[in-house]
Amino acid sequence: MKKRRAASLFESEMRKPSFRRRFEVERESFALEVQFLNLLESGEMTLADFARRTGVPRANITRDLSQQGIRNATLPRVSRMAEVVDADFVPVILPRDPKKRREVFDRLQRAYA
Repeated sequence: MKKRRAASLFESEMRKPSFRRRFEVERESFALEVQFLNLLESGEMTLADFARRTGVPRANITRDLSQQGIRNATLPRVSRMAEVVDADFVPVILPRDPKKRREVFDRLQRAYA
């Protein structure tokens, strides 16, 4: 019998209709939340460890990573959160013009490759 893989936190949340609706409507803000959740799911640290290393109460981290809370987190806090999971936080304003957007992507790729 094939062993069933446990659902990730994100997969479990996506089964909830309210979460799925919010995800679809607020994809941009969820993108950042999902990135942090995925990094935390790697199993290298618990949410409590993450909060301690970030220097923020666990309740605040939990709020930031749920219910669109990341929108209220300051840029320095998001940057600290990224640093704790050994990542770079790169806030970028992308032009809507496809050609100009491609130029920004190319510059980012050269800068962070």
